[in-house]
Amino acid sequence: MKKILMLVLSAVTAVTLTACDGLPKVSIETDSEGKIMVDLSEQSITDEQLAELIEKGKIPADVSYLFLNENQISDLTPLVSLTKLISLELVYNQISDLSPLSELTGLRELFLWDNSIEDISPLSELAELRALGLVNNKISDVSAVSGLVNLRMLQLGFNPIVDVSPLSVMASLEILHLYGTEINDISPLLELTALRNLDLSDVEISEEKKTELIEAFPEGVINW
Repeated sequence: MKKILMLVLSAVTAVTLTACDGLPKVSIETDSEGKIMVDLSEQSITDEQLAELIEKGKIPADVSYLFLNENQISDLTPLVSLTKLISLELVYNQISDLSPLSELTGLRELFLWDNSIEDISPLSELAELRALGLVNNKISDVSAVSGLVNLRMLQLGFNPIVDVSPLSVMASLEILHLYGTEINDISPLLELTALRNLDLSDVEISEEKKTELIEAFPEGVINW
């Protein structure tokens, strides 16, 4: 699964660095603003290979967009040096520890679907985040994201979440996915005045609570 949030890059220039040392080939694209994009999805990249790709500069230190979906990555420590990152995708890997990501304070988009994440507290440092995808992990406590005031999209589907009260203060949130969770009280969601897209598929909700949501978001799209 590549590029969960499709990026439109105009006047793209592409350069491919050929592998001669057992490392994957690296295709580097540069947009009209000079921002660098590297896509290394579906390359079976290991922790050791990721560290070597960064150490040898094959993943440029000033990369802005980095796609590492569907690999074998569990250690995010090598990414700490990529301080220019604004978009990072690590879907379908083996990640449980997010602590290195707390250093990447310029991130605006982060997608971590289908990993083994329980603790998301390191993400509380990422104040610039606009989009965050955490679908299908092991997350139950969402309080760490409540202070991300710039967040517009939050995907939390298929996690063992019961309490969503920390989300009630997220005034800028426009898109919220909670499908397949275990929430038992949707009333905190009524405080999200900017919300325009809410997905509660596969969540048990009474008809009374559904009516409350519909009345609270008459112009919004709600999926049950």
